[in-house]
Amino acid sequence: MFDAFLHYYETNPDHYRLVYMTDPPRQKQVACGLTIAPVYGERLAIVGAVLADFAREMGADQRHIKLAADVRAAMRLGYWHGTLVNLRYLWSDRAPLRETYIEETVDAVQRCLLHGPRGEPA
Repeated sequence: MFDAFLHYYETNPDHYRLVYMTDPPRQKQVACGLTIAPVYGERLAIVGAVLADFAREMGADQRHIKLAADVRAAMRLGYWHGTLVNLRYLWSDRAPLRETYIEETVDAVQRCLLHGPRGEPA
């Protein structure tokens, strides 16, 4: 799941900038049908379901699914922003960086599901 999701924005960095770097409107507006994107909520629901399945497989408490999803999102946005936007930084070879990022994210999500916000380091 991580690999596929990363691949989309890595191959379409302008879409990343459009989706994640566009400022929200500064004034209150009435939303019309064209401005509401239910697919975003559906994607979040899929992530929650996948994390719930992951937690069940590990025998983890279901209370920390939202926190694990938030940690995953923060790490993903950090990776994208760093590698797609901060081009001045001299990143190491992308393939091992990407592989390590994915493994570290899975480990962080797993720790969060198992231990919650005060989890023991791995």
